[in-house]
Amino acid sequence: MTTMTVKLRGIPDTEASVGWAGAHSVVVDRPEGRAGGQGLGFNGGQLLGVAIGGCFCNDLYYVAHEMGIRLSSVAVDVTVTFDGDPLLATSADMQVAIEAADANADLDAVIERTKATIHREQFNRSWSSCQGFSQITVPGLKDREFRGVM
Repeated sequence: MTTMTVKLRGIPDTEASVGWAGAHSVVVDRPEGRAGGQGLGFNGGQLLGVAIGGCFCNDLYYVAHEMGIRLSSVAVDVTVTFDGDPLLATSADMQVAIEAADANADLDAVIERTKATIHREQFNRSWSSCQGFSQITVPGLKDREFRGVM
């Protein structure tokens, strides 16, 4: 089992917070004019998108390394949809584009194995606890695109 600790503390004279883990930090705030927010950092929805996309990016690299493939380019765009009052994340859509140094690398297999990894690891543990979160789609196999409800 692995555990990680992330700490957040309010920033003096603001209603924003700074979060950190090890030597890495991020500012968290609400949009300017919303509930005291000043737009000083990412809001919670943006952080959710960064977390989803960041996990997928990392897993792409892990899988590619396991397959002996050197990725030369990775681009992941995440759109998170919110609904209700209070707003809850209901879905996320990822657009994924990868390239490898070797033109003959099986990039479809990299994406498929990464998709299997997120099913096995992240969704079985993390996403099942996200209240109201109904689907995440990840384009990838057709022209490096696939789509499916996870």
